[in-house]
Amino acid sequence: MSIKRKIISYSIIFLIIYVISLLFAFYLNFRILNEKKSREFYESFVLTCGEIRKLMYKEEKKPVEFFQKFSNTVLKISKAKGVILYDKEKYEETEKGFRGVSFVFGKFVILGKVKPEFLKEILSIEVYGSVGSLLNPIFVSRYPLLWRGNVVGYLLAWKEANNLSPVILSLMGISSFFLLLYLVFFLRYIGLISRNLKLLIGIINGVAKNEFSRMDFLRENIRRSKDKDGELYEMKIAIIKMIENIEKILIETSKEKTIYERMALTDPLTGLYNRRIFMEMAEKELARAKRYGYNFSILMIDIDNFKRINDTYGHDVGDYVLKKIAEILRTNVRGADIVARFGGEEFIVMLSNTNLNNAVKKAEKLRKMIEQTPVELSSGVKLKVTVSVGVSTYKDQDSLEELIKEADVALYEAKKRGKNRVEVFKGSLAL
Repeated sequence: MSIKRKIISYSIIFLIIYVISLLFAFYLNFRILNEKKSREFYESFVLTCGEIRKLMYKEEKKPVEFFQKFSNTVLKISKAKGVILYDKEKYEETEKGFRGVSFVFGKFVILGKVKPEFLKEILSIEVYGSVGSLLNPIFVSRYPLLWRGNVVGYLLAWKEANNLSPVILSLMGISSFFLLLYLVFFLRYIGLISRNLKLLIGIINGVAKNEFSRMDFLRENIRRSKDKDGELYEMKIAIIKMIENIEKILIETSKEKTIYERMALTDPLTGLYNRRIFMEMAEKELARAKRYGYNFSILMIDIDNFKRINDTYGHDVGDYVLKKIAEILRTNVRGADIVARFGGEEFIVMLSNTNLNNAVKKAEKLRKMIEQTPVELSSGVKLKVTVSVGVSTYKDQDSLEELIKEADVALYEAKKRGKNRVEVFKGSLAL
């Protein structure tokens, strides 16, 4: 995975965890906060009711008039709203006709202003509690009204609250924690990249001074690397290949290649290695294979019915198809492998240190990938393109040309058997 994709992926994961944690913390924090504030409101409300009742003890005359005056005083001190729930039967016995009645709700006569739907919601709270949202709760408390030892009703009080300040504080706290956690992770990851880059810069600077002593250390570092799909790993592999080539050039020849020679390395249409450079690099691979006794394989790839594509859609589309196939091949091989345009609609791939079995698997993977990736033209047409692949593997062939010829024979067999398939040179099956 690339460095950019890793940073984006980890950032998204952190963001998801952050949002979930934030929501959970808000919910838990506000539940606890609302419970605490609701209890505090109830305790203060009950205490106020008790004190006011003592002060108004001598003013007791008619119960409804007394409790109305009592409730107005309590609600004013508590800075709350409320209504009296007076027992309907007791009211009809002693206070029928009193003008302060708002409406009758169930078994209570309601004294005070309140919407029936809101009253229905808060009546579910028997002692104290809260209704509404976590952010804007309404704290509710109920106080029994006693007259001569009997409960004749309740003073139902409520008070609106706003938890915006705790929200901001919680948000700041949680955000600071996750920001710190993200910074720690990010700095550690950047530190890892920095250490690897310093290592590579040191090795490159050493090579600039004709010092190759740290190459073994870099190879060991690559061997121990856990992330073998990342850009740093590919960079290390590329640097080793580059330094090995430089070292061999310094030993084998005193001539330096010019910028124009380097420009001649690639095919101008596809950007792949051209045939000449492929042959040079493959010859070196053959020499190493003979010397150290390992396998490598050749894939000869040809686009099926390419002439028909040119004849039907024109050469511009044919060139576009070549570029797309080249892109698929280039982006789906290892750093040690070589992909080149061999000529016309033919491509060639050298799979370094790869036996026949793995070469066939790779060839089949590339064939399927090309088949399943239609080339979309500017006109909107999706052009299905297939390829035929011939595979040969180094055994004891005398020359690179022989090995390529075997792959070409296998390619011809794939064309002969219906195209869009992978065939192996029969002599390679003995491997």
